Amino acid sequence: MNSQDLQHIDCLKKKMSILQNICENSISQANALKREDYSLLGKLLLDRQGYLDNLENLAQTVDYNTDDYGFEKNPEIIKLNQNISFLLNKIITISNTVLEKTSDEKKITANMVLQLQLSQKAVREGYFKKVPQRYGYFIDKVISR
Repeated sequence: MNSQDLQHIDCLKKKMSILQNICENSISQANALKREDYSLLGKLLLDRQGYLDNLENLAQTVDYNTDDYGFEKNPEIIKLNQNISFLLNKIITISNTVLEKTSDEKKITANMVLQLQLSQKAVREGYFKKVPQRYGYFIDKVISR
């Protein structure tokens, strides 16, 4: 194995580690949604963004095209690429599930807010409606001469 292979393997291992963290984070997001723990979900989303930033930084450090070096011939690189593909598919599946659940929760919350607005309007107009005064106004003040 040459130094380029070792460098590529090291890069793939780092990528695999970051993707495993993202996968675990996605599973935790799904569990937080099931428990309706939205504060934990917010923290998990921030953590996930950090992992994605790390992944982007790793991708920017790689300055070679894999097609030019013949990496497809190395069995360790092939295995790592397969594991990465499997993890990516798993992350996509879990993320789509989380996205659907959050979309459903958003619709439910929007409906609840709408119902609350309608009930506030009904209370305001039903019980606290200002009736225009039909008669003149009485002012209890003596006008001095």
